Amino acid sequence: MTVDRMPLVPVAAGFAAGIAAAPWTRPDLAWATWAVAIVAGITLLGVRRVFWAAASFLVGVTALGALRGAAPPLPPDHVARLELPRIAHVEGRLAAAPVRWAPERTRLLIAAERVDGAPRVGLIQATVHGPPPPLASGQRIAAELRLFPATGFHNPDGFDYAAHLARDGIHVTGSTRAERLMALEAPQPPWPARVRAGALAALAGALPPASSALLAGLLFGERTDLPPELDDGFRRAGVYHVLAVSGFNVALLAAAVFALCKLLRLDRRASAVVAIGLVSGFAAVVGPEPSVLRAVIMAVLVLAALLLEREAAVANSLALAALLILALRPGDLLDPGFQLSFAATAGIIAAPLPRGLVGGALGVSLAAQLAVLPITLAHFNQLSTIGVVANLGVVPLAGLATVVGLLGVGLAFASATVAQVAFDAVWPVLLALRAVVALAAAVPGAVLHLPAPPGLAILCYAVALGLGLRWWRARASQPRAGRAAGATALALLAVAVALEAWPLLRPPEGRLRITVLDVGQGDAIVLEGPDGRAVLVDAGSGGAMRLDAGERVVAPYLWNRGVLRLAATVVTHPDADHAGGMRAIQRGFRIAETWDAATLARGPRWIGGAMISLVRPLRPGDSRRAGPLRDPWLLGVAGPHAPDTSTPASEASVVEERARPPAVASSRRSRNDDAIVLRIEYGLASFLLTADIEAAREHALVAAGAPLDATVLKVAHHGSRSSTRPPRLALLDHRALAACGPPVGRGHLRRRAEPLRPPRRGRARPSRRRGRPRLPHRRGRRPHPRDRRARAHGDPLGRRHRRALLPGPGDDLLESSAMARVNEHYLKLRASYLFSEIARRVKAFQTAHPEAKLIRLGIGDITDPLPPAVIQALHAAVDEMARAESFHGYGPDAGYEFLTALIAKHDYGARGVRVDLDEIFVSDGTKSDSANIQEIFAGDCVVALTDPVYPVYLDSNVMAGRAGSPDANGRYDRVVYLPCVAENAFEPPLPDRPADLVYLCFPNNPTGAVLTRPVLARWVDWARRQGAVLLYDAAYEAYIRDPDIPHSIYEIEGAREVAIEFRSFSKLAGFTGTRCAFTVVPKEVRGRDAAGSPVSLNPLWLRRQSTKFNGVAYIVQRAAAAVYTEEGQREVRSAIDGRMENARIIREGLEAAGLRVYGGRNAPYIWVKTPPGLSSWDFFDKLLNEAHLVGTPGSGFGPSGEGYFRLTAFGRRAEAEEAVERVKRRVAL
Repeated sequence: MTVDRMPLVPVAAGFAAGIAAAPWTRPDLAWATWAVAIVAGITLLGVRRVFWAAASFLVGVTALGALRGAAPPLPPDHVARLELPRIAHVEGRLAAAPVRWAPERTRLLIAAERVDGAPRVGLIQATVHGPPPPLASGQRIAAELRLFPATGFHNPDGFDYAAHLARDGIHVTGSTRAERLMALEAPQPPWPARVRAGALAALAGALPPASSALLAGLLFGERTDLPPELDDGFRRAGVYHVLAVSGFNVALLAAAVFALCKLLRLDRRASAVVAIGLVSGFAAVVGPEPSVLRAVIMAVLVLAALLLEREAAVANSLALAALLILALRPGDLLDPGFQLSFAATAGIIAAPLPRGLVGGALGVSLAAQLAVLPITLAHFNQLSTIGVVANLGVVPLAGLATVVGLLGVGLAFASATVAQVAFDAVWPVLLALRAVVALAAAVPGAVLHLPAPPGLAILCYAVALGLGLRWWRARASQPRAGRAAGATALALLAVAVALEAWPLLRPPEGRLRITVLDVGQGDAIVLEGPDGRAVLVDAGSGGAMRLDAGERVVAPYLWNRGVLRLAATVVTHPDADHAGGMRAIQRGFRIAETWDAATLARGPRWIGGAMISLVRPLRPGDSRRAGPLRDPWLLGVAGPHAPDTSTPASEASVVEERARPPAVASSRRSRNDDAIVLRIEYGLASFLLTADIEAAREHALVAAGAPLDATVLKVAHHGSRSSTRPPRLALLDHRALAACGPPVGRGHLRRRAEPLRPPRRGRARPSRRRGRPRLPHRRGRRPHPRDRRARAHGDPLGRRHRRALLPGPGDDLLESSAMARVNEHYLKLRASYLFSEIARRVKAFQTAHPEAKLIRLGIGDITDPLPPAVIQALHAAVDEMARAESFHGYGPDAGYEFLTALIAKHDYGARGVRVDLDEIFVSDGTKSDSANIQEIFAGDCVVALTDPVYPVYLDSNVMAGRAGSPDANGRYDRVVYLPCVAENAFEPPLPDRPADLVYLCFPNNPTGAVLTRPVLARWVDWARRQGAVLLYDAAYEAYIRDPDIPHSIYEIEGAREVAIEFRSFSKLAGFTGTRCAFTVVPKEVRGRDAAGSPVSLNPLWLRRQSTKFNGVAYIVQRAAAAVYTEEGQREVRSAIDGRMENARIIREGLEAAGLRVYGGRNAPYIWVKTPPGLSSWDFFDKLLNEAHLVGTPGSGFGPSGEGYFRLTAFGRRAEAEEAVERVKRRVAL
């Protein structure tokens, strides 16, 4: 194929080359080059020098590419010119549709309009944590965002995320929680977004989750919900391309359209018109990814040629597609998707493909694989060995699934029943596809991880491919030229292979190299011994909802260094920012040994003459300095042949515990203080890696004379306030190297430490040959950027966050310079999964079934208006506030006496209970008081909770630090759980171990259970014996119907000594939006101080409330007082009776339907046992899909709630009746 048949190919290549050269091209020179080239081209064309004229025009095109690729200067009001980081109120429009990239993460692209009230421009990429409100492209929103300059990891040859964002015009990123984001106008999603959402909802409703996610990937490139093991299987099998919408999907769609048009007897031109329309619409729905745009542009050009009865020039079409995309989005040139799509297509076009079905399929697959090989190696370090063969099975199945899936999606918009037939037909195909992928992925060596090739290797490989094609085409017509081309191709290929293999084959450097990688907030340290063996100490962050630094940062660095096998790995402690990435390392590398504290306690380990030892106190008689190697003959000898100069494991723990202060030795050690501390020695150089140990462990090591002198110190716990504190440690003879993430949360790095300002980009890398260490800077106070001994490559202060530090004279600790530290207990809170997941499923159902009328019986809010007596009192109180003589300002700290007197009389005195007025504290809600009451108790009090539980009780104690750490099921290790299930009549058992605070809520939310007088008496007796305090939430006592059930815990003798009671007007009189409640703290209830002396809790709570709470508004307290009037009591009782009638209707209706139902007799909550074989969420889906009924899965209230389902009686009567009828008629139980 000659250039004259594909004239746009060199034009596209020149334009792309100009864009690639833009970072190194001055705009004025590019303009001058363009002008000269155009004038020269016109002149040469005038004298009929066509070839040279074309060359001149091509130079001009290249100059245009450089101009298009140049980054424009930011305007003065651009958001990137703000002082960042900062928290700001941002208003703007969504520049693109929201992208949900994880179950609780949504990415928004915001075109800023105002920041903190001032006009601003520029794009902000924001991550929203939690389920956001309905959003659509073009919609105006406002949010409180934490803004940062766009940044990423800065490691040698690593992916530059900041540059990637800058190519898209994004210089600022941000984050927020969903509740801090507000839509300023109703969402009006464009039709492609509506079609996509409806299609995904149809898939989710018709297929099992894994198959639905797989088909979504095949049809729309949507991979968010794809199970990790399935995603990894496609990668390992070398067939991941089928999950990226490209020419494969577009060709199938066009072919299907032509087949359908043929059945409808349409001619070729009409079919082409229909196909162009559908292909363009498909592109709008899928999104403007490079592979989609490339495929659609080429398809439209081919179809247009058919329409005009012209021959389609495929190579020209490919070049035109590249030109159009790069002209609009020049940054796509460096996008892996763009490169893979165009390289694969170009390979298929250029390759001489064999005839025959199998031969042709193999040829296409092989041509594409050869074309994209350097790209996959450069971006992903992957070489697929099975992909060519796997494609033979995967591509036909994926094609069939795509065609049938598209048919099903199309039918779903007309009839869900008919569409289900297509989805049922595609399901076995999807299962077969998964089986083929799993089989291919299981082949040993299916994917190899290799170093990224250097640019010269890529160039040699590309030229070799071109010369190879030249040899193939000229082997018969021009054998001599063909042989020369073939020989040159082989030579260049050999050079490319040699350059690629060099990191794997090069001899050891003969020096110790220690690389502290930038993994953000976390540690990952690579030790490369003089003999070439490597040890990895920690692997950065990983795990659920985190970036996997092991996969994204550590593994690529090791592969690019030529490390395919690790001599050992060490996890210093199990925190996610140290151990999270190690799982990816274990998957991707052969690991000879795994060293833990027990392994290292048996003696030092060796790699090529470098000694790695565990740091702990010395035994009597040991040398103060654990110096360099004792015997040069032992260099490189590992394991038991190395000299053992360490403390035996049996003695180590005893020695170390003796070194600890008594309070530390007797306390429960934290994971940080249990971290492994390593010392690496090689010749005269030594390195101390202190992990995340805290001040107590440091004190123990310093006091016991542990060998802490080191040339370089890795500052403990990322330089936090809680570490590297003892003056002696800070003044030891060492340099300091801090590893910490950007100041986005913990902000560990502290002030008064002098930063190294290395001259070049990369990582801090102290290295050493046999002489003196080669360190980042001189021993003086200020580093010198031209120091010839500098071997660390880093970034200017403030741009990157891997910093080398040198303590200044007299500094005895490192202080904070980044941000205020947060209360880290908040970081242990479990995500609010329950209601966000309910909202997600309901939204998906409504999208798929917009005609369905939902009934929501999961609501816990009052739907009735306030009683008339309350409204009248509110009006009267407002009128009082309008007159000077009756105006009220600040009220009493504990509430007005007119209200507390009524509470004491009606709620307690009427039941024979004495409560004094100064024991009643009026507040704005039971939720607030039950959360705030814990502030008057010590932080080490043990808390007991019922399970299932009202989440506020748990979360407030997590925030206070009493709960400990959660396990995989959400249970915290310091909380005592009291399971309440049908087998114990939902009565909480007494704690099986000591507890100081016990939260009891009865009538119970969510189970609707109540406690009888004997059970309450048993709890009071237990609390009196244990010295515990019962925190009794009686917010629903007004719903009690059984006369034998106590309304107040104070009806039990002795309860005033051990119980605090919470009550509310919310569910009593509809004050959920008006806010009024009260807490009773008897003067007899006591705690103890540190000396064991009793202390009354009543004055402590008074002090807390008078300090932190301004009281409830006068008009609201007047409204609450009206509840106790004769009219108010009658109206409140009528409303409660109505809700309890709702509860009866729901309870009896569900029982008649065959369900086991609890509660609903003395509480507005109905607790339903799910049918056999159905989990709480299964039953949720069943009721939603079959009865259009929304409730609350019991598992959301705790593990013991699994197998149950909560409904409430706060809705309208008609809804309660209709809900029961729907369950009876529609739900198969």
